[in-house]
This record gives sequence, C-alpha cells and structure tokens, in this order.
Amino acid sequence: MRKLLLVAYAFTGLVYKDLKAQETIKFDHINYDQLIARSKQEKKPVLIYFTGTGCFLCVKMEKNVFPKPEIAGFYNTNFINVESFDDTRKPDSATTQLRKKFGIISNPTFIFTDSTGEIIHKSGYKETEAFLRTAHQALSKEDNYRSWKQQLKAGKPNASLMLKYLSAEQKPVLYAESDFVCEAQSQLDLYFDAIAPKEYTQPGNWEIIRQYVANPYSQVFTYLLNHDKEFSNLYGEQAVNEVIFTVLKDAWSGGSDTEAYKKAEVFIRSAKHSLAKLRVLQIDYLYKNETNLKKIFTNPTETEKFISLYDININKYPYLFNKNDVNTAVNSILKNSSLKTDHYIKAKKWMQLMLAIPENEDYELYATLALASFYTKDYTEAVKAQTKAVQLAIKEELEKEELDLYQKKLMEYKQAAGTQ
Repeated sequence: MRKLLLVAYAFTGLVYKDLKAQETIKFDHINYDQLIARSKQEKKPVLIYFTGTGCFLCVKMEKNVFPKPEIAGFYNTNFINVESFDDTRKPDSATTQLRKKFGIISNPTFIFTDSTGEIIHKSGYKETEAFLRTAHQALSKEDNYRSWKQQLKAGKPNASLMLKYLSAEQKPVLYAESDFVCEAQSQLDLYFDAIAPKEYTQPGNWEIIRQYVANPYSQVFTYLLNHDKEFSNLYGEQAVNEVIFTVLKDAWSGGSDTEAYKKAEVFIRSAKHSLAKLRVLQIDYLYKNETNLKKIFTNPTETEKFISLYDININKYPYLFNKNDVNTAVNSILKNSSLKTDHYIKAKKWMQLMLAIPENEDYELYATLALASFYTKDYTEAVKAQTKAVQLAIKEELEKEELDLYQKKLMEYKQAAGTQ
C-alpha cells in the first residue's frame, strides 16, 4: 500500500529546472509531523496528493500530467511533495485521520499547506496547463485559496471571487458522515443569503448555480425551481432543466437506508415541479430491470401504458434519461416477439435520441440501435449502426470472442441489406 510519500531533491537557482533524470513528480515516505518539520527546515510549502483505490482520474494524471517536464520540474523544485493513498481494501488509521483533518471526500484532491499546516491552496483533477497554473497560484500571496477565503470572510463576496473559491474547493455534497460539514456548501449559502434573490439570474450567479449548487433544500435552489422559466429564457431550457434534475437526482441517491436518502425521497415525492415528477416516474416505473420488464410485457394493457409513458417523457427530455436504463428497456422490447411493430419503431427512436447526445456514444448502444433497425426492416440503418458498434468495440479493445459476435451480426445485417 502506498502511504505518505516524500522526496528530498536539492534544487537551487531558478524555480524550474528541466532535468533529464527527473521523470515525474517524486514522492517518498514520511509521516505528517516529519513533513511539517521538513517544510520549516527547507522553507518550502507542502503538496499533499490524496488518491486511493479505483481512482481513474488519479491514474490519468499520474500517466499524462505528472511526467511532463514542466510539471515535474516545477513541483519538485518548489514543493515538498507528499502522497496519501487510501487503500479501501486495507484501511489505515493514519491515512483516515489525515483525510478527515483536511475534509477529503473525493480523489484526486491536492492540498497545499505552509509550514504550519495551514491550507494555502486546493485543487482537484487538472490537465497539464491548469495543474501548472495551480502550482503558481499556491505560491502566490494574493491569488490562491487562502486569499480568496480571507476576502470572503472580510465580507467582500462577488460572483467572480466565489467562482475562484469554488473551483478550488471540492464540489458541495450533502451525503457524508453525520459530523461532516461541507465548507463549500456553507460558503454558497452565505453568499446567496447575502445578495437579493433578483440577482440570482445574473450571468455570474447563474454560472455558480450551474456548476456548484447541490443542495435541494437551499434558498437558491428553491428560487430556481420557482423561477425556472425566467432562467430558461436567459440561459436555455435544457441547461436549466439539467441543473435542476441533476440536483434532485444526486440528492436522491446512495444507500436507501441513509437519512439523507430518506429525506431527499420525501422532498422529491412531495415536490410539484415537473422534473421532480419525472424523477419519481423513473424510479418507480420506467427504470426496471429485465425481469420486471418481462412481467410488464406479458400484459397488453401494462405494455401500452409503459411504452406510452416512456415515449412521451423520453421525447420531451432525452437528455435527462440514463443511457443504460434506456438500453435495458429497448433490449427487453426487442426480445419480446409478441409486441407490435410500432413498439419496435418507438424503441428504435429512443436509441437514436440517446445516441444523438455525444457523451452517450457507446458500442453497446449502437449494437442495440442496429438490432432495433433490423427488427423494423431498416437494414441500411442496421448496417450503419453495427459498423459503428464494431469500430467502437475495437477502440475499446473488446475481447476477441465478443468482437467476433459483433462482426458476425454486421455480416448478417449486410446480407439483409443486400450489400454482402
């Protein structure tokens, strides 16, 4: 298990040296007290890199960002670099205490401190240029997390300052240990309580709402629910709907036995907003597993009701539907040979709606679209969709056995289309 790591490199002169032997940000073992003592001795600030088991973004930075000469050089020259690895398979009390000390709830998180242990800057995942800028901010006396926080405490809030502060803080959360206080959420509440509600729609404040508001019980979110049309006129209906729905969805998530989950469920079930009703409909009825869908499709009346409700809502809010849940529903429809052609046509349209959203691109979804197209005798579309599925499957390095099945289906569709 990786523990707290630190390396001592003797650098002099300029704040950045491009040394050939220096391949990445260097870390070595040391405990927290030794770390602070070292910081005082070398007169350098500290970087603590919080990472852990299963952190994909951590691995991505370690592979693509840390080894860059400008990154390794600058960080190794100007900071005492420490890594705290949270191995969930082998919990470590020292690691747990350190995470609690700095309020760490997600990985990766980068905490910069001075030699007294006071936080001077914070950051999450960053690409190369932004991560280098983060380091410069940590060394700045006027443009970093500590200075932004001091300005907020001095009663000088403005949207620009809040956006800077929140970009360094971890995104506000509602779910955590009972004694956890989300500092970002506290600052958000203070900020929006200090300005007039009519100012919430201003561009800077909308950007704060869009990126960071996560509390469905807050004053600003209540205002957003009650004035969504006003926000939509300014920033677009889809953008506003996505913010509202994400807050509701994230609040009503996690363990169903937790107090946070139960509170969110009561709140959302009682809310009159159309998007709250959509989320309830998804949870209670639309998002079913294959077994439950199979039961629905044995009853003609329930089948018509389900497909009709699904069709109305997914056509109205395709961007608010989970692609995997839609894929499950469509595949269940296609597996039922007793359904009508019209049902297959609607199912095909659902997949097209999902794949019209760029971030939904997925070989499994394209394969489902190809099958739906085949069932509706649109053989040209079936070939086109399956070709895309094969291309994405190759890109994702799908196992040969599975890839062969995809290519076999493509041949079948080509034969049906008369192109083979």
